[in-house]
Amino acid sequence: MALQEELKSQGDYLFKYRSYLPLVLVGITLGIQVYYTTIDIESPTLILKMSNFLQAASIFVGLFGFLIRAYTVGYTPKNTSGRNTKEGQIADELNTKGLYSITRNPLYVGNFFMWISTVMYVGVVWFLFLFILMFWVYYERIIFAEEMFLRDKFGDSYLKWANNTSIFLPKTFKYKSSFVPFNWRKIVRKEKTGLLMLFLIFFGLQMLTGYIEKGTLDVEYNLITYGLIGSAALYTLIKTLQITRLTI
Repeated sequence: MALQEELKSQGDYLFKYRSYLPLVLVGITLGIQVYYTTIDIESPTLILKMSNFLQAASIFVGLFGFLIRAYTVGYTPKNTSGRNTKEGQIADELNTKGLYSITRNPLYVGNFFMWISTVMYVGVVWFLFLFILMFWVYYERIIFAEEMFLRDKFGDSYLKWANNTSIFLPKTFKYKSSFVPFNWRKIVRKEKTGLLMLFLIFFGLQMLTGYIEKGTLDVEYNLITYGLIGSAALYTLIKTLQITRLTI
């Protein structure tokens, strides 16, 4: 198989199962957290091990990524930028407005900040760089497959947009307003799980550290705990409304 077809095949496969990558990352993060919490020596591989500043910064980086995703989803038309893991690629039209006017992959930019926030929380330098490498290799293939699909479907319209828009991190901020109204209901439906999982991971890391250091599962009432309570309450409310067919 030629390299181009091989990359597309890999990208289609990873796209289909992209929702499972965070589970692998969480497992690795927990393992590294356990190891570096149990050792007593000062390791040069640590950034600011378990400092309050690092933990607070991690939370805000994760929330920044969530806001990028929420803003993107709120301005996207139907059947674009969806969680279509079973159906494969879906695009009834080409997104070129909103955050798509400054980066071709705003949802993945949001994912990057959300995921790297949990890596930052652990504070291990080599793990931070390893994550960036893993993210790059993983999403490079997904983006390659997506862009081949979009190029085949939209032709010159896609090429014109791609030539003027950064593939990932914005190079320019010539923002173009979306032609669709902001849909907060869409954000509530699609992004409720992401916010809950973000705080759940932080809470798990916090509890794990406390248990290793103190031998008890004491709950600290801080930003992480309150964030988990709030996101869990929101998630439960939305799911209840959906079950009772009163969903917003």
